Amino acid sequence: MVLRYTAGLQRENILHLPYPGYIWRRDGQSYSDKFLDVATASARSALAQHYGKAGDPAIIDRAVSKDLHRVRFDSKRSDWPKVSVVIPSRDAFPLISRLLESLLNFTEYPSLEIIVVDNGSKDQRVISLYEQLRRTSRNFRVEINEEPFNFSRSVNRGFSIATGEYVCLPNNDIEILEPKWLEEMVSCFSYPHTGIVGAKLLYPDRTLQMLV
Repeated sequence: MVLRYTAGLQRENILHLPYPGYIWRRDGQSYSDKFLDVATASARSALAQHYGKAGDPAIIDRAVSKDLHRVRFDSKRSDWPKVSVVIPSRDAFPLISRLLESLLNFTEYPSLEIIVVDNGSKDQRVISLYEQLRRTSRNFRVEINEEPFNFSRSVNRGFSIATGEYVCLPNNDIEILEPKWLEEMVSCFSYPHTGIVGAKLLYPDRTLQMLV
């Protein structure tokens, strides 16, 4: 009902209301609680109609639990825009080598460029890694400028040489767990008026670090 009511509204006519429009009764007596499978199927049908086109509904899968939903924008995409991955870094060989390995050999994305903005690495292992990737990976680039670390300056320098339609900004200390993570993030730009997409970050023990 809410999706249909708001579908034709202009953005300037939608305001934030400081109270919930609907609260699910969790006393076990609600229809959704008694007939969860039916309610879940109905919800996915509504989402499929809302995010699909006439005669071509969107694909809706389960998310982290059976009664949550995931709109599969990626399942019908054939065009994948170029993404520039900009990584500020210096030394830290175990971190940057793991991240670059997972970007180059684990991430499944068809159009990707990797830009490391290095503010003066001295570790020879890191320098050798850069040189090896320069020779073997056409989509790898590194800019080394010895200077005090400034994250914003490094990001801006990476932006200035990026050629992708989108820019991804991972820290150098992350480990990628899902090969299609970037397809999922890019697909989220199919939601109307989306400008920034974040990711769920976990600590090494798999507890939640951040959800952005």
